[in-house]
Amino acid sequence: MRSLVVIAAFVAHAATAAVSFPPALSPEQPVSERAFGAAAGNQQTLAIASNGQIAFAVWFDQRRGGFDLYGSRIGADGASLDPLGIPIANNVRAGNVFWNGSDFVVISQYGIDTTFSFVTPEGLIADRKSMQIPFNEMMATLGSGSDTRLLIAGNGVAAILDSQANVVRAGVPLTTPFETLRAAGGSGSEFLILSTKDSSSHLVADRIDREGKYLGTVDTGLDLSDTGTTLALAGGVGEYLLVSRGPADREGFLAYLDQNGVKKSVGIFAPYDSTLRLSNPPATPGVLFDGSVYQITWTTSEANGRAHTWSTYVSDGPGASTLPLGEFFTWTGTGYGVVMAMLGSQLIVITDAFRAGVSTSIDPVICMSPYHRVLSSTATLQTTPQAASAANGYAVVWNEYGPDGSTHLYLRRFSQALSGASVDAAPLEVASDAGGRAITASITAAGDVYVIAWTSSVTSTGSDYVVRRFSATTGWWLDAEPVPLANAKELVLGSNGDGALAVYTVSCPAQERCLRARAIATDAGAPLRGTETTPSSILAYALSIDSNGHDYLIAWNDDPCASCDVIYPSRLVALRLAADGMPLDTTPIVLNGPELFLASASIAWSGSNYAVSWVSGSSILGVHISPSGVKDAAHEMFPRPLLLGSHRLVANGTGLLLLMTRQTDDGATTSGIAVNPQSLLAIGEPALLVADQPRNATVSAATLPIGVAIAYDRVDPAAANVPRVFAQVFGSVQRRRTVR
Repeated sequence: MRSLVVIAAFVAHAATAAVSFPPALSPEQPVSERAFGAAAGNQQTLAIASNGQIAFAVWFDQRRGGFDLYGSRIGADGASLDPLGIPIANNVRAGNVFWNGSDFVVISQYGIDTTFSFVTPEGLIADRKSMQIPFNEMMATLGSGSDTRLLIAGNGVAAILDSQANVVRAGVPLTTPFETLRAAGGSGSEFLILSTKDSSSHLVADRIDREGKYLGTVDTGLDLSDTGTTLALAGGVGEYLLVSRGPADREGFLAYLDQNGVKKSVGIFAPYDSTLRLSNPPATPGVLFDGSVYQITWTTSEANGRAHTWSTYVSDGPGASTLPLGEFFTWTGTGYGVVMAMLGSQLIVITDAFRAGVSTSIDPVICMSPYHRVLSSTATLQTTPQAASAANGYAVVWNEYGPDGSTHLYLRRFSQALSGASVDAAPLEVASDAGGRAITASITAAGDVYVIAWTSSVTSTGSDYVVRRFSATTGWWLDAEPVPLANAKELVLGSNGDGALAVYTVSCPAQERCLRARAIATDAGAPLRGTETTPSSILAYALSIDSNGHDYLIAWNDDPCASCDVIYPSRLVALRLAADGMPLDTTPIVLNGPELFLASASIAWSGSNYAVSWVSGSSILGVHISPSGVKDAAHEMFPRPLLLGSHRLVANGTGLLLLMTRQTDDGATTSGIAVNPQSLLAIGEPALLVADQPRNATVSAATLPIGVAIAYDRVDPAAANVPRVFAQVFGSVQRRRTVR
């Protein structure tokens, strides 16, 4: 929650100073209605606990772009009681859960900070308790209800906590601090911790009792070359069962250990199969002792694209079953890890599964034979909005993941009226990708025509871009089909009002990027009529473009070796281009550098000059470039905000606006400030425009006759905290076109 403090302080400061950003002219508009389905982003289930009537599962959740901890109650019939998930903590590194007799205690870890959230059977967070534990690599529980003990271990030491998260004993030394913890479990009144020391692959076992007394260490007689690294440990009566997927992750290995952790016998619960596909992260099996036998579950992924969740059991003594006794779940996709618990007499299993055609992410699926249910749902994820303005409004294109297993590139037009409402009944699908791949897109407009370029496929030399034109008035495509444009590493579109220009980089020798351009016509006829041009022989990265209504100005970074392991200084350069993509300058205009970590530039035409901004050191710098290519001296436009992720200059009539997106602990925020077009100095204080954005937030802007339309993604609580795309119009000015 630290970012909220930062935002609150920022808002409080802005409230006491002159805020120069123009006011909002329209309400915030979503680009589409919410459609719910499989959860957005990857999930990784961490643990599950049961109180006999309901269970509670916790998992890593990337719906917001980071690693957050979510939880959900599960009923006796296997249905999720919290289908949208209960948010527990943001930006976590580990998590676990146990039942303490009255609450589910959810453990979340961020650095050395460990928080215990007490969740009632009704799904409410009744209390939280936090402490700093610098050694928190491994957790395990012992006992049940109010007698539960929690082990937290790492860096050669361990701590024991009781069911209320009170420390029973801390700083319990293990055999040596130089170790890698592999698995932990409890049996009777003791914990067993398996680890490998230094660079050895040999497994040793440490024992600690429930009060924190260290009981010693032994050699297990096992090695990772036998077991592999996908280890799971369960305690039985006076013994333990260790299971894994074997050294090649293609079999079911098991080993019985005595109370001290010494190997008694080894066997298999599933035969080796060389044809199985591997998953990343590896498909760790699950194991638990239900009071009479050890229950084991695991996933397999076959070469034909099918995947399965299996179950078997072995007795509470040496012996093994070699054939699966049950098949919980079969699907098309890939299987990952599983967690499991006993819900009364019923075994409940949660499988992390990628399901082709259903989801573009790894989802936890509840398996209770013969049922399977999705553990968590969200609205579809929307990302990377791009905006452009035409004669009678503006349009936004964006990526949307699902609700099927595809990625969709959508377009929707919006009115520039004060209501800001969409003029389309529903978004128009521009393209889709059945594999769930992101579709990189760019949009610009000339008069009544939107020009959209996007990636149709990915090759070893770049991405195949296609282009298609769309009528802003009729809502019809002007081209029957997308037209192949170029195989490019990077591509931007600009418009001079009469036509469009695509500027892009292509693969050239030594894995570098070379600059190219091609004009796109927006009148009747084919979109591509001229030939591809080579504006400059200087290597090009991080392209940007704008127009004065006749010509274009492009800027880029000439990184001499962007693909090298060693970072080299680079320059920021600019070049004027004619409408056909031919250079108007004999040599590029050097803006800054050579300099390490030189950020990309942003360009805006203010009516008399181009304004170019970039980040250097502790400043956002600005410079003028005249229509004839004359550059003045660079100076500080605004101090660089802390953790600035990106910035963008936007023309606002004859004025300028500077948009700044900065990172926070929980994501990102975007603020805006007016800039004097003559002095290029920021005016007043920034206004907070968008809070609670995802980490890799995208903000795009398009100039309108009445102001500026801004399209952005932000976390939407009504969509189960998934980022969604919104648009809003600010300001009330007239833009002036250059007169020649």
